[in-house]
This record gives sequence, structure tokens and C-alpha cells, in this order.
Amino acid sequence: MPGLVIAFGAKPVIVCPEANYEAVRQLAPCVGLHLRENMPELREIPVSMGVICFTGDAALAPKQADEIIARDHPTAVISVECPGANDRGVYHNATGLDVTELEAKQDVLFEKLQAMGVLNIAIGDLGNEIGMGAIRDTLEAYIPYAAKNACRCGCGGGIAVRTKADNIITATVSDWGCYAMIAALAYLKENPDIMHTPELEKQTMETACHSGMIDMYGWLIPAIDGFGEEINLPIVALMRNLVISALKLKTTCATWFEKVEALHYFDEH
Repeated sequence: MPGLVIAFGAKPVIVCPEANYEAVRQLAPCVGLHLRENMPELREIPVSMGVICFTGDAALAPKQADEIIARDHPTAVISVECPGANDRGVYHNATGLDVTELEAKQDVLFEKLQAMGVLNIAIGDLGNEIGMGAIRDTLEAYIPYAAKNACRCGCGGGIAVRTKADNIITATVSDWGCYAMIAALAYLKENPDIMHTPELEKQTMETACHSGMIDMYGWLIPAIDGFGEEINLPIVALMRNLVISALKLKTTCATWFEKVEALHYFDEH
């Protein structure tokens, strides 16, 4: 997230399945960051980001998580649209199918960091994502396949995950929740450039597509959860312009209605 670099001087590290590495490699230059796999080297290189391919073997996940924590000392963990295990250890997609063999077991790292008191934020849209167990009752009541025995794989656990993040953001599309978080940071830090532009959104969507990241329906097109550029780009533009407008209004509202009152608009006649 380049916004975190601008906002806090952070060194973002993408933790992902090995199959996603190539997409991360190609996306790094889109956001102007140098990609490093060597974490000590990452600390020395300015405007850089890291990538760690996390294991899909549940037996190896705790060891790798401990190594990352001991070596890198993460100060925050943010999960975006990342599948987590239910209370039976099964990972699902949104339609209730078992995708355990496809997924990295990143929720192990998330839970360990959370237990240490590290700032943790989870962003999701249907409840099969890391951290969304914080609203499990709501998920089971309203989301298809979330309740016990409702998933289609037969595990009996439903798609709702076991992890309960301390801070969650829900949205119709997880990415939109991520945009909102970045926009909020841009406002709070009073720097609109923390929020990315529609042009950058377009570039990253198309680069992800060209790197083999398919749409949820299987098409190799620049789309997120079925929503193409014609929807995602205006959402980014709206959020960015709201930040810019709100920051301008902080100055404008310092003399709230004084000009209107000077015109005697509200005087009794």
C-alpha cells in the first residue's frame, strides 16, 4: 500500500500465496516501489516494499509465522479479502466450496500477531475472510453458506471464519473497504496524495489482469468481484475528491456563515 509509505514512512510487506508472487512483482513498479524479498535489505532501500510467499501447509505455517515475527517485528497487520479457516480448519470461497488446498495459511500469522497486541485490521465482504469472525452471528444470519452445515463442501462448518479481528471494515467489495481506509488516512493525515488516483487504479487493475489475476467469474479481464473499471475508477475518484473537499472545507468553515451574515441575508424585514 503506497499510501502507508506516504502516511507513516512504512515498509509494506505483502504476505501472499506463492501463486500470487508474479502479480505482486509486476504491481510493485506500478505504485512506484522497489520490491525486495530480503527483509534486512528492505530496511535499507527507500521507497520499497517486501513480499513473503506464505506456506499452504498447515503443519508448517506456525513455524514460518514465528520466523517472520522474530525477524521482522511487524507493527501492524492488515488483511484484505484473504480467506481464513473456519472452526474446522477448512477454507472456503464465497460460494461455499472448499479451497483449503489453494490457500496460504496466513491466518496463523494474523492470529499470532493479534495475540501479541499488534494493531490488526481485517477487511472483508462475505465473511470467509480473515478476521470476519468478529461478526459471526450476523454472518450466519444473513450471508449464504455462512451458517453451520450451510457450505457446499460438506465440512459442516460454514464459510464464516474463526479469526476475530480487533478492527474490521466491511464493504460490498473488500477492495472498496480498503479504499475507504486509505481515504480516511489521507483525511486524518491531511494529505490527499495518500489516497491513490483513478489513473493508478486503472493501471494496477490492468497490470493484475495481465499478471494472471482472474475476475471472480473466471474472465481474464480488469475487474474486481465482477465490477470493471467503469465502476471502480469513479469510486476511487469520489473518495479522493471527498478528501480534497473536506480538507478545503476545514479552512472555509473557520468563518462559518460570516459572509452570509455580512450580506444581512437573515435579517428580519
